[in-house]
Amino acid sequence: MKSLLFGILFISPLYLFSQRGTTAAGGEIKSSAGEISYSIGQLQNGTLNTASGSIYEGLQQPYEIVVTQTTNWGDRLGIQITAYPNPVSDQLHLTFDQDPPDNCLVRCTNAFGVHVFSREINQLQTALRMHELTPGYYFLTVFASGTLLSSFTIIKQ
Repeated sequence: MKSLLFGILFISPLYLFSQRGTTAAGGEIKSSAGEISYSIGQLQNGTLNTASGSIYEGLQQPYEIVVTQTTNWGDRLGIQITAYPNPVSDQLHLTFDQDPPDNCLVRCTNAFGVHVFSREINQLQTALRMHELTPGYYFLTVFASGTLLSSFTIIKQ
């Protein structure tokens, strides 16, 4: 009897508090439609996806700040190239501040260096379709007659 009581009192609290943890920030939101508790600073526990969005379940939520670097050799030639939005989910816009040079080409590779797509650029603004790509990091390089003008690290959500 004593061993059963010992097991209930000392082992069961380990299971009762398995979802408990220290988080950087968090809170609760309540409305007539429902209630949500959230925390920031730890890994996710589960995901629910619907047509209108997704929810990461559990105590642990992902939070990430990513800074990407841009190499812009085109500045030396007086050409400014921008790529936005970054991170991207659907379309990435590539914008030149002046007419692109002749034989201008944009090439996209994934994080493993595998060629994903190439496209000629002949307009001030070009929309690149990214929605079919899997989420991850991609490297976008812009060339004019074989000379590197600019390179971007793109995050696909």
